[in-house]
Amino acid sequence: MIFPLACPSWLGYLGRMKMEEKIREIAEKVLRINRLEVRGMDDLDFHDLHVSDIKLALEAAYTAGQVQAINARIAQVAAKIAELKEVK
Repeated sequence: MIFPLACPSWLGYLGRMKMEEKIREIAEKVLRINRLEVRGMDDLDFHDLHVSDIKLALEAAYTAGQVQAINARIAQVAAKIAELKEVK
């Protein structure tokens, strides 16, 4: 399904895609886990991780959420500025 760029459904879809990409990136770079899909084999689905790596992955996810929230707020402010310019 294709949504116009301004459609909230489209923006939600983009947000989910970016979130999944960020989760995969954190899993690969921080936790050294190449695939997050369940494969049905314990030696492929379970991983031994040091607590410091888990903490770092959680911090990376938290920071990514903060960045997304800031970017969303910047977009809201920019839209409001554009709206106010049109009124003049």
